[in-house]
Amino acid sequence: MTQVFSVIALKGGVGKTTTSVALAHMFAAEFNKRVLVVDLDPQASASDMLIGTARVAEISFAGRSVACAFHDPSDARSRWYPCADITERSVGGIHGVTTIDLLPASASLYQEQSGLNAPPPGIPRHGLLSAYLRPVLAQYDIVIIDCPPNFNTVTQNALFASNGYLIPIIPDILSTRGVPTLLQMVRDFSQRTGHLVVPIGMVAVKMQMNSRVHTETLRQLRGLHMMIPVFPQVIPQTNHIAAAAAFGHAASLAHKWGHPAIPGLLRTLCQMISLRLDQISPRA
Repeated sequence: MTQVFSVIALKGGVGKTTTSVALAHMFAAEFNKRVLVVDLDPQASASDMLIGTARVAEISFAGRSVACAFHDPSDARSRWYPCADITERSVGGIHGVTTIDLLPASASLYQEQSGLNAPPPGIPRHGLLSAYLRPVLAQYDIVIIDCPPNFNTVTQNALFASNGYLIPIIPDILSTRGVPTLLQMVRDFSQRTGHLVVPIGMVAVKMQMNSRVHTETLRQLRGLHMMIPVFPQVIPQTNHIAAAAAFGHAASLAHKWGHPAIPGLLRTLCQMISLRLDQISPRA
């Protein structure tokens, strides 16, 4: 069964996209999983990381992005392509890793975020992405959806297509302030749509190990474990991880992500995410 999860945050700059791409690399390289990354952020950062800015610009100009999911294929005024036709194959730039595909984003997603376009008959507004992905889901073991930093129509489509959601957070006051609000919004969305989407957990990223603020905030977040688990794996802030956001070819996973401890942390995190999805998928 394909495991589908969204990576979501209400605030930008908290490592959401870097986490999404790092997990995709790890699932493919270390676990031999067939991975699809769905980039729903109009900034197209995940797409930039996986295929480079020049290719993203070509895709945007041609209208061959995931924005097609929010177009009515019967509307002659819009360019529409099926999911399989816009998928970028074997992306990521790591030597020998060939099982990551991408549904790329484009700036045209900004136009979809208003949710003003009427959906095709029989499909609810929040179900457009789910319907668009359905023909290709069986080709993948893991689908990772990188959401925009808000709770608009596009994000709601991601949640409706998912079994669960992961929240990356920087353990500081500003970055974690919106977590309870986000949890409540997702619960309300699940009740309203009848689709159960379960919190997989929170993962602390860009952690400054010598910061008392980060350490204390993470301790407080662990106190919310009845609402959402906080993974014990903590991704530190390093220059190499920041540099990994730039598209480029790497000889190996370790070369891409640098710090010797990072691949091990990501490996264990992937195992725990997959286990959590195995637990919740039968109920979804």
